[in-house]
Amino acid sequence: MRRWALWLLAAACALLLFVGGPASNDPRSWRELWNLGHILAFALWGGLWLRWRGGGLSWNNFKLALLLTLLIGGGIELLQGGLGRSPDLVDLGRDLVGTLLALAWARPSSWPPGRQLLLRTAALLLGLLCLLPPKIALTDEALARRDFPVLANFETPFELDRWEGNAQLSIASNPVARGGNSLRAVLGTERYAGLFLTAFPRDWRGHRTLVVEMHNPLSQPLRLVCRIHDRAHTVSEQAYDDRFNRGLLLAPGWNHLRIDLAEVAAAPKGRALDLGQVAGVGFFAIELPEPVVLHLDALRLEP
Repeated sequence: MRRWALWLLAAACALLLFVGGPASNDPRSWRELWNLGHILAFALWGGLWLRWRGGGLSWNNFKLALLLTLLIGGGIELLQGGLGRSPDLVDLGRDLVGTLLALAWARPSSWPPGRQLLLRTAALLLGLLCLLPPKIALTDEALARRDFPVLANFETPFELDRWEGNAQLSIASNPVARGGNSLRAVLGTERYAGLFLTAFPRDWRGHRTLVVEMHNPLSQPLRLVCRIHDRAHTVSEQAYDDRFNRGLLLAPGWNHLRIDLAEVAAAPKGRALDLGQVAGVGFFAIELPEPVVLHLDALRLEP
């Protein structure tokens, strides 16, 4: 590739670190694939820097390249934080992997062949490790499409990654209502403590009911709130009355809850919630006096 084209691509990589990219409700796999751009950018920048410096792979260039990566990568994360994005130390790790790949194949090299082979092996292994998150996300999305209209039953290995929130989440084998596993969620005493399903097939049209099976371990009823929102809500001011909100009263033991999707669609003020672009489902408690351990066994749609 011509040198001017490489510099143009390097400039494009710099721009894309700050603009564009997946939205918060885009598929998880797309976000993970986008993050690999850090590796591409720093591999390209590292290669161009070595070519400009003219020294190839040497111990001094190795140390200086890693130092510059830490400074530039750290600065990028700080700038992203100031622009409303989330700084991420994992991205800094991807930056280092990109630089290592550039160094590992730098020519000429003053390193002994054995040391350079070790560097190439390490860089390749780290690069392959960075491919695991998108691979896991793609696999889980394929499983979610296969199992739909079941949204969650915790019988597949990567399902925990579909959930977010400030609850402590883990897979448990007891108690269960059906199957072999349930989701164990420890709700704390924060003002809002909950869990949110964010990765799932978005088109719920053609279904009439959301079914939830949830276990309350207490000897008295427990109050929760269920919220459901669509893509339009995520790009708006996210007002409380622009989504579905329903108070739930969980009896002790297992609860079989049914939510009418017609009510969900009619919930936003002044518009209909788009059941073809559902973006999130959440369950949360408000100011619990002490932590509570909930178990969620199934979340599915029925016609």
